[in-house]
Amino acid sequence: NKSYMSIRTDKLLVTSDFYTVQGEGISSGIPAYFIRLGVCNLSCGMSRKWFNELVKMHKDLPEGQKMPDGTIFEGDLHATGEATWTCDSTSQWALRGEDKDFQYIIDRWKEQGLYEDIKNGTIHIIWTGGEPTIKQHQEAIVNFIEYWKSVDSSVKKIISGGIVS
Repeated sequence: NKSYMSIRTDKLLVTSDFYTVQGEGISSGIPAYFIRLGVCNLSCGMSRKWFNELVKMHKDLPEGQKMPDGTIFEGDLHATGEATWTCDSTSQWALRGEDKDFQYIIDRWKEQGLYEDIKNGTIHIIWTGGEPTIKQHQEAIVNFIEYWKSVDSSVKKIISGGIVS
């Protein structure tokens, strides 16, 4: 279990990455490549103490919000009414994540035949988590983009998720 203080900025702490169609917000229906980063500093719906105990007790947190007994996973603060919801992606970022070289993501795009569409902005890149706005994640994302530009000279500038060649 990593803390946000141990996030490296020369790699990406990836828990999963996948191609799909955006299902929420103004970009709903747009092809998207999700890069889910590990670690979160918010513990939504859970006190930090309760979350740490949960992590110690369970090697694997439930997928989505279902516990093994079929009940809905609910944080202690949510259960007492001190929070209005519990993070539904805890199982995806809390105990998972591997430091990946920047080239890993580019290779994945190429293996899946998505590279050109991602590069030209037809497929959006979605950074998710965990919490991708943690300072170290932000630095790693900027470093990834700089690396990408260094290995592909046609990648010039990235603006609001789109790439301008």
